[in-house]
Amino acid sequence: MDPLTALSLAGNVVQFVDFSSKLLCGAYEVYSSTSGATAETADLGTVIKDLQAVTRRLSPPFNKPRTDDEIALSSLVSNCRKLSDDIRKVLDKLQSKNPHQKWASLRVAWASMRKKEKLISLETRVNRYRSEILVRIIIMMKEEQSSVRTALEKITQHDDTSATQTREELGKLKEEILRGVELLLQSYNINDPQAFSEHPTKTLKDIRIALSGVAEAITTIAKEDLVLKKLRFDSMYSREDSIEDAHAKTFKWLLRDPGDNTKSVRSIRSRPSENGSQGSYSDNGTDSEPEQIQEPGTDMDPKQDLGAEQYRDYVESTTTIQEGSLDPVAFTNATQESETNSLPKESSESELRQYARVSFIDWLRCGSGIFYISGKAGSGKSTLMKLLIHQQRTRNELTVWAGDKKLVFAHFFFWNSGTDIQKSLEGLYRSILFETLRECPDLIREIFPETWKAASLLKESVSSDQTFRFPEILAAFDSLIRSTRLFSSYRFCFFIDGLDEYAGDHWKMAKSLKTWATSPDVKICVSCRPYNEFEESFSCQPNLRLKLHELTKDDMEQFVNDEFEGDERFLRVQHDDDRYLKLRENIVKLADGVFLWVRLATHSLLTGLGNNYSISELEEKLESIPTGLNDFFRKMWDSIDHSDRIRAARTFSIATYDCDLWSDIRQNMLTYSYLDDLDDNKDFTLEIYSGEKRAITEGEIHERLQRMRQRLAGRCKGLLEITESSNKYEVNFLHRTVKEFLVQDDMQKELEVRAGTFDKLGSLCLVCLAQIKYYLPVEPGDNGIGIEHHHICSLVHDLVTLVARAEAEGLGSRLQELNMLYNILDEHRNTLPSSTEEATGDSYRINWMSTHGLVYGQMLRSGGIRKKMDFSLIHCAAYGGLFDFVSRKISLSPNLFSSRKDLNLLVSASLGAGKGNEVGSQQGINLTKFILNHGASPNELLPGLLEDSKGGFKEESKNLMWTPWTLLLLGSITSVEEPRGPGGLHSFFEVFELFLRNGADASVCLLGYQVKKDAKERPIVRSGPFYMTLEQLVEICAPINAKTILQLLQQNCHKNSKNWLNWLAMPFQRRQQSTAPKFHIKPLELDEVQGSYFAVTSIASITCLDKLIPSEIKFSALKEGDGMELVRNRGLGIRVS
Repeated sequence: MDPLTALSLAGNVVQFVDFSSKLLCGAYEVYSSTSGATAETADLGTVIKDLQAVTRRLSPPFNKPRTDDEIALSSLVSNCRKLSDDIRKVLDKLQSKNPHQKWASLRVAWASMRKKEKLISLETRVNRYRSEILVRIIIMMKEEQSSVRTALEKITQHDDTSATQTREELGKLKEEILRGVELLLQSYNINDPQAFSEHPTKTLKDIRIALSGVAEAITTIAKEDLVLKKLRFDSMYSREDSIEDAHAKTFKWLLRDPGDNTKSVRSIRSRPSENGSQGSYSDNGTDSEPEQIQEPGTDMDPKQDLGAEQYRDYVESTTTIQEGSLDPVAFTNATQESETNSLPKESSESELRQYARVSFIDWLRCGSGIFYISGKAGSGKSTLMKLLIHQQRTRNELTVWAGDKKLVFAHFFFWNSGTDIQKSLEGLYRSILFETLRECPDLIREIFPETWKAASLLKESVSSDQTFRFPEILAAFDSLIRSTRLFSSYRFCFFIDGLDEYAGDHWKMAKSLKTWATSPDVKICVSCRPYNEFEESFSCQPNLRLKLHELTKDDMEQFVNDEFEGDERFLRVQHDDDRYLKLRENIVKLADGVFLWVRLATHSLLTGLGNNYSISELEEKLESIPTGLNDFFRKMWDSIDHSDRIRAARTFSIATYDCDLWSDIRQNMLTYSYLDDLDDNKDFTLEIYSGEKRAITEGEIHERLQRMRQRLAGRCKGLLEITESSNKYEVNFLHRTVKEFLVQDDMQKELEVRAGTFDKLGSLCLVCLAQIKYYLPVEPGDNGIGIEHHHICSLVHDLVTLVARAEAEGLGSRLQELNMLYNILDEHRNTLPSSTEEATGDSYRINWMSTHGLVYGQMLRSGGIRKKMDFSLIHCAAYGGLFDFVSRKISLSPNLFSSRKDLNLLVSASLGAGKGNEVGSQQGINLTKFILNHGASPNELLPGLLEDSKGGFKEESKNLMWTPWTLLLLGSITSVEEPRGPGGLHSFFEVFELFLRNGADASVCLLGYQVKKDAKERPIVRSGPFYMTLEQLVEICAPINAKTILQLLQQNCHKNSKNWLNWLAMPFQRRQQSTAPKFHIKPLELDEVQGSYFAVTSIASITCLDKLIPSEIKFSALKEGDGMELVRNRGLGIRVS
């Protein structure tokens, strides 16, 4: 039994017992009188109604109780209802004698009646039931065998994917209930029923309130988890997890200096004056005594482990600051003349470090804006950022900065070697929102108000399988970063690593960050390579930047010394020759600030020591190591044994393969293990095709892991390594620079030559099949090493993409792989949520692919369609443009042309073909033509897409008609932001023409609003609604086949009424007219909206415009000046220029 149901029912029983006890004792309290009656003025009719109201809540939600808790509660509820009937009989009898008499005047008579055996028996029963429910509450919450306790524990458990605040509150409520119940039971004397009532009844009431609080907390946790799940993505922390922790004692100098903990940034910035005095910068430009600021939290300071709140109190109570020293305004003024107050160029590294340290700590504690950490490739920027994020000192200082407001501290690591989302704005926004809302779940209802409102534990109106669309993410982030109301209670600090790894416009990124940080309640620490975009944007104030490669010489020395002195081979020979000491020093000198080079060179020399190289040989080896990373990588590449070169080249070819894949197949350790199986075991391919489906075991995964660690280390010379992230084993490049080296054109050509006769696409297809066939399932949120269901969805998408790529490159249709996938999915249907009715005729209505919305998915949701879609491999393949596979399946099963309730083959093929940027677009166009030539109609009615659960039309769709034609337009147009000249939408307009040639309805028009961007690049609704004709759409986009399309539109316009007459002929109950008020939709005048966007929100026929209601055109309230709601629900639309 779920705890929400059980505890809610228990609370209702407590309420009944509390009410009945007071009533029988003559201490009646009004329960639910709507007339304003009190216990003094209420008559017997009111008393009886209240008893009925309390009793009605005693309805067990389970028909056949199974667990002990369910059986006990059901029995108790039944007894309480019988007790209620008996009390009602007494009240009815009393009412018959005194029909209108007030309860207050009946108390004397009631007291007399209590002495009679009947009421004494009732009181005994209510006290017994009271004891029973209290004991049952303890059992449900404490007994190990209790299903409620087990379920409660599962709910209160949390990991790095869940919010903790409400769970902690739930735990406190649970303890409060148990203490209160035990206290009540201790005070109850079974031999004296009156003894219980002498205990303050408020305690019993408090238990009922606490039970209600538990039920509310459970519902809240479910809503919070739903939103967080819709935000999170698999690789959110994989980059951070792949970064090695900082070597012992390195980088910590930025937060702690054991030798000096009293200086401020101003005293360090100052240099000795000509007369030898030490001056410090002051706001008026004069010299003064250096300001002294204690810096607790150093390695020698016992306060370093204080929590954030205790640390803030400590700083406030112990810090002695001269006037204006750490005042934010004074600090900002002090930094304006940065050029004249920076450290001289001849400063030592120790002085530069000290300056950087106090600058950074001052920024954490009271600064604002952006703190910029730059450094050469491989200088250790990401390592430093990871260390700073997880140091308690960082959060402590930020808590001081936050003051009375709540601190929100979030971070993100861009990664251009990872998945697409890891190098995108969407990944940044999702991560920041996820961490913010996990830390402050009370913000969820404000940041995602619609989702919060719709989400319910008992209803499935919002699916956690469907992640938020990017426009929804963008709108939510905008609400977070720009809300002045939030800033009154919160302060935000973001750490963002690897800006140079963002796969977008770096100038725009820098501009956006500066815009976010204009608020005094938002500040950001960033790190990246010193690209011009960032140098010019962030480096104007020296006290707000740090050049890492200039500050790590001591760290490198520490690393080299520790590595050599921790090696037994070195310890045996270090005293034999003074040149061993010099060897270590030379490593640091040659590094030129690149920590990665130091690491690689040290490893190379220690390997030489292991081979008993003499000191002269080691010196020669060091001199032969190229100082540039690319040259170093080339040397490592050339050092790969000839026997390993073929497999190394194949491994690197897969790791660097460039294709739009959803899964992490290029990083999955099993990918490389299965690739070896394909080479080592000639029967492995046959096993994939014909062997039985089985789940790989955890033991097998660990065995493969150990083998691949050794194999990759040997054949790849450390350029690839296996890291662990959230119990997933990933193959990653040693450093981003390794990938940059390998993807160069000359290296890719060399990889191709060395790999020999290697079918890269075919091998990846087989690996996809193997991972699908042998996958080890794990539930979402579990810590097992298997994979979740949605990962299989991604693998299916990737296999379709790879096959489409193979067809596009003329490498064959891969029908064998697809047919095998077809069979594997059929085998999985009893263990995976799936639907394979094409093969079996069965209907499994579980939304197997709803996570990513294959086939219809997000493009249809952008048009307001929120239905979950069942998975169908045929439709998935049609969307991917797999002509050979789909056409052969159609030839074998012509019934596939028939539309299902929620899927249509023509829609699937045309949406995929119309996107234009997908692999296999031309095959998709050919497939669309094939389907049309075999009798599919662009105007076939698809009412099932917008039907409600009862088979009727939803309110927002009663006057809209959905066909393959309208869905093609809506699904494709809403994803268009700025057409790029005549050929920008070539694929879409080629499909557009195909539909018109097959009779597509020319009376269709696009509905929407005029939108412009404000000064901050935010889309704002300016006017509307308007309708745009298809002729206007063609005029704006100017495709190369525009002339042909316009002619076809003119030809088809005379046929435009037929389908709408068919729609009008539908059963009245399915197209009932809404009573909602209508409104006027104006035609779009292109001259009036030049330079703006036309945001497409819906689609209809011109003949039905006067029948539309507001919800049918916008699906959400849009009015002039609105912006975020527009972005939340759809893309910007069509650029009118």
